[in-house]
Amino acid sequence: MISTHEPSNLSSRGVRLAPLSPADGKTGEAARVASPTFPEAAAGEAGAIELIDPGELSVHPLLAHVPERSEHDPVYVALLESVAEQGFLTPALIDAQGRILCGRHWRRVAAQLGCKLPCRRIEGVGAAEVILAELVVARHLPKGTLAFIAVPLLAPALQEARERRLACLRQGTEIPERYKIAHGGETGLTKPAIAARLGFSRQLLDQAEKLRELLEKIRQRHGAEPAEAIERQVLAGELNLGYALTAAQNVIRNKEAPARLDRRREHDRFFGEYGKKLGLHWEQADAAQREAALQRLEAEARQWSAAQVQAFSKLFNRLARACQGGPAA
Repeated sequence: MISTHEPSNLSSRGVRLAPLSPADGKTGEAARVASPTFPEAAAGEAGAIELIDPGELSVHPLLAHVPERSEHDPVYVALLESVAEQGFLTPALIDAQGRILCGRHWRRVAAQLGCKLPCRRIEGVGAAEVILAELVVARHLPKGTLAFIAVPLLAPALQEARERRLACLRQGTEIPERYKIAHGGETGLTKPAIAARLGFSRQLLDQAEKLRELLEKIRQRHGAEPAEAIERQVLAGELNLGYALTAAQNVIRNKEAPARLDRRREHDRFFGEYGKKLGLHWEQADAAQREAALQRLEAEARQWSAAQVQAFSKLFNRLARACQGGPAA
């Protein structure tokens, strides 16, 4: 995530920050996740600030799909210079296992400057919700890119919401007001609610999910390179989701069309030979033998693909008519 001491993020949220010190238990409250759009992200019980060696920290796996700024990015360079001059303005947020949920750029800066990183452990709030809260303030990203990044966070965020609802039911308590969605009286997180909170439509989220599915299909069938080329362009904001979907579909079509044609030719050849062979014995078979052959053929056809069934349908119909005493052709 990008440091919230960037002027655009700070001014829009009215956050006034001061340099941290380990003894200052209240300075630098976790304002970054106290977002009015995701209030649940501020619900965790924050512990005291700890100074931790960056080498002892890891990044939460859910952040793997969220792009990082390079060391040459002007914003990262400005962050490095700011920390060198003023220190860290807010703590990084980590979970109980010491995994960074918010502030992984700060960990890199701390490692580069050879200093410890101020951290605050949070409990009582899901990792996916914290990361989604960070996406709210990622205004430098196009909406399509945000939707694409958000897709891998949907399942864990929705699971966290379900677990919260179940916990309330077990305890006989109501879901806190901060978790209630105003639209439609829904409670907990939903896909439409997540899309609305991040500032894009459900349709855009559906497009992002479809693109993720197509890219995974490309990876499994044709390797990682073509999928990663499209993904890099989407994450860089160089390709919107509509064009990215078209590009992914074209990759699949161009790579699989020759294989489909070869399979169709193979089907035609196989069924043509099979039909000729069966036809040679058909005229010599009696009614009982023909009926038995058709039953075997019907049983085998249940295992065929749609293309195989289509390729063999004419022969099957001809044999069926002949078995019933009608014309064979």
